[in-house]
Amino acid sequence: MNIFRQHSSTDRQRRYQRYATRLYVILMLISIGILFVYTLLQKSIQYKTVSHPTESEYIKLEKYHSNSLACPCTSISIPHSTFITIQPDYHQLCSSDLISDRWIAYLRQVLSTPTNIYRLDYRVLAPGQFKSLFILCQHAKQTINDAHQVFLQTQLVSSQVISQKTFDFQVNQLISDWKFTTVNTSMHTLRLIRATNQGNQLSNSFANTKTYFNSISREIIQEARIYSGCSCGLSPLCRENVGLWYFNESTHAFDRTYLIPNFFTGCYSIEALFASTLECFYNISCMLKIHSYLSSNHSFTFSPLDANRSWPHETIEMIVNQLMIDKWTQNISFTSYYNQCAPLSCTFQYENRHTFLDAITAIISIFGGLSLGFELVIWIGLQIINKIMTNEFSYLTLLRSIKIIFICNTEHQIIRRIHIIFVVITLCTIYVFSAFNPRTTTVEKELPSLSIYEDLIAKPYDSLHCPSSQISVKYKSFLNIKSRFHEICSSDFVSDQWITYQYENITPLYRSIPTDFY
Repeated sequence: MNIFRQHSSTDRQRRYQRYATRLYVILMLISIGILFVYTLLQKSIQYKTVSHPTESEYIKLEKYHSNSLACPCTSISIPHSTFITIQPDYHQLCSSDLISDRWIAYLRQVLSTPTNIYRLDYRVLAPGQFKSLFILCQHAKQTINDAHQVFLQTQLVSSQVISQKTFDFQVNQLISDWKFTTVNTSMHTLRLIRATNQGNQLSNSFANTKTYFNSISREIIQEARIYSGCSCGLSPLCRENVGLWYFNESTHAFDRTYLIPNFFTGCYSIEALFASTLECFYNISCMLKIHSYLSSNHSFTFSPLDANRSWPHETIEMIVNQLMIDKWTQNISFTSYYNQCAPLSCTFQYENRHTFLDAITAIISIFGGLSLGFELVIWIGLQIINKIMTNEFSYLTLLRSIKIIFICNTEHQIIRRIHIIFVVITLCTIYVFSAFNPRTTTVEKELPSLSIYEDLIAKPYDSLHCPSSQISVKYKSFLNIKSRFHEICSSDFVSDQWITYQYENITPLYRSIPTDFY
């Protein structure tokens, strides 16, 4: 086999020509093998669009192409009511007999009986306390209903379909924030009212003050009541346990016959109520015990609270601080959200290796030029070797041999030269086109440091994408805010000791004078 044979070749030249032929075949086989393997291993980035994808198709695409998937929504803003169902389960107190009209009427009918009752008697205090519980339940329901309507009318804005995992997390966070804000706002208002009542020293001659006429000064004197050694002038939290009392004719004093467990009265009814528990009203025997002391003609038909549904020893304040809610029932529907979003198409990119057919096509397309190039180089090499072997090699000889390449004396030489010219032009065109044609290349850096990220973001990369390993990050991990309050807020002038010091200097005779400093 000799593809470089010439008619005037000597035996030595033909031997070198056969060597050159074998070199040509080896080079071609190696080049084709390298090109074939390279083409098969090379990856290319391809784009694909899926029209009107269903939810199941989107979930499948999001699973495999989450980093590049883009599904524009046809509806950018979607009301929460479309995909969120949330319902509060109120404390059983708010649906029990204890705040019903007939329970209040049952308690108040005792007061209509002309009997001597102590002012701290359960029969005197209970109607107002349970009426307050009714008002607190109504307030909680109204607050939740108003906030619920506003929340459901709020729009979720998303230009792209959110993945189900991100959607669930984001919506759950929205609901948690809404719950916290609603409860906290309501409690803040209630705390403000309670603080204002105490700060203004609102007087209630029944609960926190006692009034009498001073015959010497001819003035009406008011003094703060004292509960268990605690003065209502100094603290709104003074309280005593409520019980059932009867008037002892022999001693002309009231004696307590039964103590209602952890049910209090005090300077302010709301403060005493908040400190109380309803444990007696979880126990039917305790309720019947109270009933036996009431001058009532009513039959007892009221049901106690269920200890399996809530804790009997929790205070009213603990219940109110949860806005009378035991738990929330909520449902989040990704399907409803996706149907409202209704993407017309989903586009994603993926890396794909070339197929066997692509490799064959690449080899066929480059084989002609590669073959011609190897032939030309090896033929020039043979001419140089032949000149060296005959001692005719020189610089001028080399130039003359190269010059012979461009001589076109015969038709065969013309065809060969035109072939070379077209191959060179084609290769140059392909090179220029490839060199200036932009290509998308994916570069991935594992666990990039902050400095690497800053270098990347400083460069003009339009598609830089760095997904977080955590969907949510607490503000406290990167944000530090400190406030400096006025010094009055940390001074002695707002301390209990200072207020007590002022109060102790007031002479009881002058406690009703509004212009007195003390």
